[in-house]
Amino acid sequence: MNFFASTYTFTPDQDSEGISTIRAEITDGEYIVGVNWTINVSDYIPPSEPHMFQMEVGNLNIDNTIDYSGVVSLEFVETYNDPIVVAYVYSCHETESVEVRIDNVTAYGCDVFMEEPDNGNHTAELISYMVVEAGEWVLSDGTEIKAGILTTDKNHHGPSPYTAWETVSFYSSFGSIPVILHSLNTYNNNAFKTSIVDDVRPASFKIQQESAETGTPTKNETIGWIAIESGIISSINVIPYETILENDGDNDGVDDDGHKFSYYDFSLLL
Repeated sequence: MNFFASTYTFTPDQDSEGISTIRAEITDGEYIVGVNWTINVSDYIPPSEPHMFQMEVGNLNIDNTIDYSGVVSLEFVETYNDPIVVAYVYSCHETESVEVRIDNVTAYGCDVFMEEPDNGNHTAELISYMVVEAGEWVLSDGTEIKAGILTTDKNHHGPSPYTAWETVSFYSSFGSIPVILHSLNTYNNNAFKTSIVDDVRPASFKIQQESAETGTPTKNETIGWIAIESGIISSINVIPYETILENDGDNDGVDDDGHKFSYYDFSLLL
């Protein structure tokens, strides 16, 4: 028997700690060879339980901006360990610019609100949102999806150069350039701010805060992001979806032909 080439397992009792000594002896009837091992059980850290994948989408109506008390408390359908929330304005009921933002994210819900750069009021708009458990996942149809957060005070303002980027790198790369969705998940500066993304690659992307022309104060904010494999037309639980990546160049997209969907009942757009 090659004792030293064998594998043995030591399992301490639950909640046990301290120094344990294990001794093994081998004898051929005349000679005895013994080996001692000392194990500090307090150094043992059990692996954490993996989080279950959770995801939900929906829409809600917000009747004004946060400066006019237009805040909606969203209650999640699922309970999350580390939820990532992104939201976009789904309608266009007036011409003034407005952004949607997230705050007070918990395992059970969050606050969603709109804000204009000039802190003005705004006509009611429809907001679409997505919530995903943080991590890197593969959906039941094989589509890759990743979600996470980044806390930063890097910010772009007005005509200044786009230089203050943070880089987010995926643990595992996509096979092609993914779709990136992103929203501020905090409201620490108590003023208008949004987020922007650039240089999206299969393995990474760049992100920072955006002040537009406002000059609002910049503080550390948490940006939630969701990356999804692009070019997918599929369905999950008989619910159809598409992940489309298009380049609008330097235009604002308002006068473009847009993308045409084939759904009879279309209710959500991010």
